Amino acid sequence: MKYEIEIKQACEGFWSCISPDAWIQSIGGLIGAALGAFLGGLGAYLIFISEKKRNEQEINSLFRRKYYPKREWLELVIEQIGLFIENYDDNSLNLPKIKIIKGIIDKARELLLTIQEEAIPESVYRNYFNICEVLARASSFLTLYELQYGEKLPMDVDKNSLVEILEEIKVNKQELESANIK
Repeated sequence: MKYEIEIKQACEGFWSCISPDAWIQSIGGLIGAALGAFLGGLGAYLIFISEKKRNEQEINSLFRRKYYPKREWLELVIEQIGLFIENYDDNSLNLPKIKIIKGIIDKARELLLTIQEEAIPESVYRNYFNICEVLARASSFLTLYELQYGEKLPMDVDKNSLVEILEEIKVNKQELESANIK
């Protein structure tokens, strides 16, 4: 048995040594990898969007369950401040009535503040905290009015600031309840 080995140079330079089928395989591999990465990224993005939407729905649902029982207190606050404004100039307001209205405002604010911050959707966050802040201002207003009334001091508490407070409560409550928290 005889074996012959023949050595010959097949090509010159690296690029000329790559056969057409190797080019096709390389390009196919690159396209496949790019397509796989794109589809993987698209899948991850769609899952992220789905999770974000589901999380927002859970927060909205939690907020509704916690807020709606407390909104009756806001309605009562609006009603009582309106009555206070109507009777501001006559002498039908007395210290016990003022204390009751202030107590209602304080209770409404206390109940609203029991909602954890994590349970408040971004779409109503500003309105919710504006209501809490305005209720604190209304309480301060009535405390000042109560002090002046009890001491029989001249009333320098401006009725218009209470009207503004009432309007702010109404506007923020309306925006909060009309926000897209379905």
